[in-house]
Amino acid sequence: RILDTVERKLAGRKRLAGGEKKSESKTIDFASVITRDCEEYEVCRLFLSTLMLCNCGNVKMHTAIDDDQGKDSDDESCSLTESMDTLRLELVDPNFQPPTEGF
Repeated sequence: RILDTVERKLAGRKRLAGGEKKSESKTIDFASVITRDCEEYEVCRLFLSTLMLCNCGNVKMHTAIDDDQGKDSDDESCSLTESMDTLRLELVDPNFQPPTEGF
């Protein structure tokens, strides 16, 4: 569900751009796109699934703070609360391959 949503939203942006060469963002907002219309208990499941996809190399996680200020997520001046509220996902590979198949 997560990979499909990320891929669909990014493809929609490309169509809206209409072939214009803009500096288009390759990330989507986790809170407003992935968890929209979800029950509260589903958010933690989606976040855990996102972490697994990140470990498998399908998505990369960013924060808007990282993107705007060039900070690393490990930077002490970036609080955990700010990071979670600005979490963004970048699609790297839309084809999920379970990690056990790579060993």
